[in-house]
Amino acid sequence: MNAALQTVAEPDEADWSDEATGYACRIVRHPRAKHLCGYVQVPEGHPLHGLSYSADLPEALAPLADAVLHGPIGKRGAIEVFCIAAGGGKLDVGGLFDVHGSITFSGDLLGRDGHWFGFDCAHSGDLSPGYDYGDGVYRTFEYVKAECASLAKQLQQVAA
Repeated sequence: MNAALQTVAEPDEADWSDEATGYACRIVRHPRAKHLCGYVQVPEGHPLHGLSYSADLPEALAPLADAVLHGPIGKRGAIEVFCIAAGGGKLDVGGLFDVHGSITFSGDLLGRDGHWFGFDCAHSGDLSPGYDYGDGVYRTFEYVKAECASLAKQLQQVAA
Protein backbone atom coordinates (compact mmCIF):
# COMPACT_ATOMS: atom_id res chain seq x y z
CA MET A 1 0.00 0.00 0.00
CA ASN A 2 1.11 3.53 -0.65
CA ALA A 3 3.22 4.59 2.34
CA ALA A 4 1.38 7.90 2.71
CA LEU A 5 -1.89 6.06 3.27
CA GLN A 6 -0.80 3.24 5.55
CA THR A 7 -1.98 5.19 8.57
CA VAL A 8 -5.51 5.76 7.20
CA ALA A 9 -7.93 3.75 9.33
CA GLU A 10 -11.21 3.25 7.54
CA PRO A 11 -13.41 0.26 6.76
CA ASP A 12 -12.91 -1.88 3.68
CA GLU A 13 -16.65 -2.20 3.25
CA ALA A 14 -19.90 -0.93 4.71
CA ASP A 15 -23.64 -1.24 4.16
CA TRP A 16 -26.27 1.27 5.28
CA SER A 17 -29.59 2.80 4.35
CA ASP A 18 -29.36 6.41 3.17
CA GLU A 19 -31.20 8.56 5.70
CA ALA A 20 -32.77 10.94 3.18
CA THR A 21 -33.97 8.40 0.59
CA GLY A 22 -34.07 5.02 2.33
CA TYR A 23 -32.06 3.54 -0.56
CA ALA A 24 -29.55 0.83 0.31
CA CYS A 25 -25.91 1.90 -0.09
CA ARG A 26 -22.66 -0.02 -0.07
CA ILE A 27 -18.96 0.82 -0.15
CA VAL A 28 -16.35 -1.79 -1.07
CA ARG A 29 -12.58 -1.44 -1.30
CA HIS A 30 -11.06 -2.86 -4.48
CA PRO A 31 -9.01 -5.91 -3.43
CA ARG A 32 -5.84 -5.07 -5.39
CA ALA A 33 -5.82 -1.35 -6.17
CA LYS A 34 -7.31 -0.49 -2.75
CA HIS A 35 -9.46 2.40 -3.97
CA LEU A 36 -13.07 2.62 -2.83
CA CYS A 37 -16.18 1.98 -4.90
CA GLY A 38 -19.68 3.18 -3.99
CA TYR A 39 -23.04 1.62 -4.88
CA VAL A 40 -26.72 2.48 -4.49
CA GLN A 41 -29.60 0.04 -4.95
CA VAL A 42 -32.71 1.14 -6.83
CA PRO A 43 -35.99 -0.37 -5.70
CA GLU A 44 -38.21 -2.48 -7.93
CA GLY A 45 -40.52 -0.21 -9.86
CA HIS A 46 -37.85 2.48 -10.25
CA PRO A 47 -37.73 3.58 -13.93
CA LEU A 48 -34.07 2.50 -14.17
CA HIS A 49 -34.44 -0.84 -12.36
CA GLY A 50 -32.88 -3.55 -14.51
CA LEU A 51 -31.26 -1.17 -16.99
CA SER A 52 -27.56 -1.01 -17.77
CA TYR A 53 -25.81 2.28 -17.14
CA SER A 54 -24.84 2.22 -20.83
CA ALA A 55 -28.41 1.70 -22.06
CA ASP A 56 -30.16 4.41 -24.03
CA LEU A 57 -32.13 6.70 -21.77
CA PRO A 58 -35.83 5.74 -21.74
CA GLU A 59 -37.93 8.20 -23.75
CA ALA A 60 -40.01 9.03 -20.66
CA LEU A 61 -36.86 10.50 -19.06
CA ALA A 62 -35.88 12.66 -22.05
CA PRO A 63 -36.67 15.93 -20.20
CA LEU A 64 -34.00 15.03 -17.61
CA ALA A 65 -31.45 14.58 -20.38
CA ASP A 66 -32.01 18.12 -21.61
CA ALA A 67 -31.22 19.52 -18.16
CA VAL A 68 -28.03 17.46 -17.97
CA LEU A 69 -26.86 18.35 -21.46
CA HIS A 70 -27.30 22.07 -20.80
CA GLY A 71 -25.97 22.05 -17.25
CA PRO A 72 -22.51 21.84 -15.74
CA ILE A 73 -20.33 18.77 -16.27
CA GLY A 74 -19.95 18.34 -12.52
CA LYS A 75 -18.06 15.27 -11.36
CA ARG A 76 -18.76 13.21 -14.46
CA GLY A 77 -15.75 11.61 -16.07
CA ALA A 78 -14.20 13.14 -19.15
CA ILE A 79 -14.95 10.00 -21.17
CA GLU A 80 -18.64 10.33 -20.32
CA VAL A 81 -18.67 13.93 -21.51
CA PHE A 82 -16.83 13.06 -24.75
CA CYS A 83 -19.19 10.14 -25.41
CA ILE A 84 -22.19 12.44 -25.03
CA ALA A 85 -20.65 14.91 -27.47
CA ALA A 86 -19.68 12.15 -29.92
CA GLY A 87 -23.18 10.71 -29.76
CA GLY A 88 -24.69 13.95 -30.93
CA GLY A 89 -25.80 14.87 -27.44
CA LYS A 90 -27.51 11.52 -26.80
CA LEU A 91 -27.38 10.63 -23.13
CA ASP A 92 -27.23 7.11 -21.75
CA VAL A 93 -28.62 6.11 -18.36
CA GLY A 94 -25.33 6.65 -16.51
CA GLY A 95 -24.94 10.12 -17.98
CA LEU A 96 -27.86 11.37 -15.91
CA PHE A 97 -25.84 11.28 -12.71
CA ASP A 98 -23.34 13.78 -11.40
CA VAL A 99 -21.17 11.43 -9.39
CA HIS A 100 -17.41 10.97 -9.05
CA GLY A 101 -16.02 9.71 -12.38
CA SER A 102 -19.49 8.86 -13.72
CA ILE A 103 -21.48 5.69 -13.23
CA THR A 104 -19.23 2.71 -13.99
CA PHE A 105 -21.40 -0.18 -12.77
CA SER A 106 -24.97 -1.44 -12.91
CA GLY A 107 -26.52 -4.80 -12.14
CA ASP A 108 -26.31 -7.47 -9.46
CA LEU A 109 -23.82 -6.63 -6.75
CA LEU A 110 -21.73 -9.42 -5.26
CA GLY A 111 -24.68 -11.75 -4.91
CA ARG A 112 -26.85 -9.14 -3.19
CA ASP A 113 -30.49 -8.75 -4.10
CA GLY A 114 -31.67 -5.97 -6.33
CA HIS A 115 -30.32 -3.73 -9.02
CA TRP A 116 -27.42 -1.42 -8.17
CA PHE A 117 -25.68 1.55 -9.75
CA GLY A 118 -22.12 2.35 -8.78
CA PHE A 119 -18.99 4.38 -9.30
CA ASP A 120 -15.32 3.94 -8.50
CA CYS A 121 -12.50 6.15 -7.35
CA ALA A 122 -9.81 4.98 -9.78
CA HIS A 123 -9.88 7.69 -12.42
CA SER A 124 -7.36 10.18 -13.67
CA GLY A 125 -6.39 12.31 -10.69
CA ASP A 126 -7.35 9.62 -8.16
CA LEU A 127 -4.83 7.78 -6.01
CA SER A 128 -5.18 4.01 -5.67
CA PRO A 129 -3.29 3.06 -2.48
CA GLY A 130 -2.49 -0.44 -3.75
CA TYR A 131 -0.07 1.04 -6.27
CA ASP A 132 3.08 2.93 -5.37
CA TYR A 133 2.91 5.42 -8.21
CA GLY A 134 0.88 8.49 -9.02
CA ASP A 135 0.25 11.84 -7.43
CA GLY A 136 -3.53 11.66 -7.33
CA VAL A 137 -5.96 12.45 -4.54
CA TYR A 138 -7.10 9.61 -2.31
CA ARG A 139 -10.91 9.56 -2.11
CA THR A 140 -11.70 8.77 1.51
CA PHE A 141 -14.45 6.64 2.96
CA GLU A 142 -16.35 9.78 4.01
CA TYR A 143 -16.02 11.22 0.51
CA VAL A 144 -17.40 8.03 -1.05
CA LYS A 145 -20.20 7.87 1.52
CA ALA A 146 -21.20 11.45 0.60
CA GLU A 147 -21.12 10.54 -3.10
CA CYS A 148 -23.39 7.55 -2.38
CA ALA A 149 -25.84 9.88 -0.62
CA SER A 150 -25.74 12.25 -3.59
CA LEU A 151 -26.32 9.39 -6.04
CA ALA A 152 -29.20 8.05 -3.92
CA LYS A 153 -30.84 11.49 -4.00
CA GLN A 154 -30.37 11.78 -7.75
CA LEU A 155 -31.79 8.29 -8.29
CA GLN A 156 -34.80 9.17 -6.15
CA GLN A 157 -35.36 12.34 -8.18
CA VAL A 158 -35.43 10.29 -11.39
CA ALA A 159 -38.24 8.20 -9.90
CA ALA A 160 -40.30 11.24 -8.83
